[in-house]
Amino acid sequence: MESTSVHSDRLRKAIERNRAKQSRRSTSSSQAPASGYSSRATKPAARPAASRRTVARADDVEFTTSIRKSPRKAPANVGYATSRSVVKTSPVKRRAKKKKNTKGQGFLLKLGWAFAGVLLVRLVFSGGGVLDYYERKELVDNKEDEFVSIGVENENLVGEIELIQNSDKYQRKLVRDHLGFIAKDEFLILFSKGKKTQAI
Repeated sequence: MESTSVHSDRLRKAIERNRAKQSRRSTSSSQAPASGYSSRATKPAARPAASRRTVARADDVEFTTSIRKSPRKAPANVGYATSRSVVKTSPVKRRAKKKKNTKGQGFLLKLGWAFAGVLLVRLVFSGGGVLDYYERKELVDNKEDEFVSIGVENENLVGEIELIQNSDKYQRKLVRDHLGFIAKDEFLILFSKGKKTQAI
């Protein structure tokens, strides 16, 4: 309330200053033809002045009515609390429309969640889903382990083939182990199976 009174006082003072300036200008303009600023001012007027006053410049504007003073106090207490209460008090019809909209929105929201749930279940349990992915991943891991073990076995076989081709000792060992050959200075002793050996 104090700010409105300060603004109205400033406005009133500005209007008074403006009127004082206009009165000074009107007196100076009446003296200007005598001083002779232009050649037109010294010539007598050919025709009488018009009864209607024309406003050609902003300096010649005069207020015809008195300026209404702003009231000292605001007509009503204006604040955020009153504006909120006005917003809260809405007609019953609008509330009903809002309820209908919220019901429709709630139905659409439930429908969307149900659709998302169906997609999630299908993603987990269907063919090519999450469970199928983990089964195939386990199968791939087993095949990779088997591939690594076969690679190691192949490397061992390559080494053994090189030994068979190049080492005489290894060739003799294989002939003894697999074919039963013995050297000239060795004796072969065979034990019969199924009979108990007697102590000598």
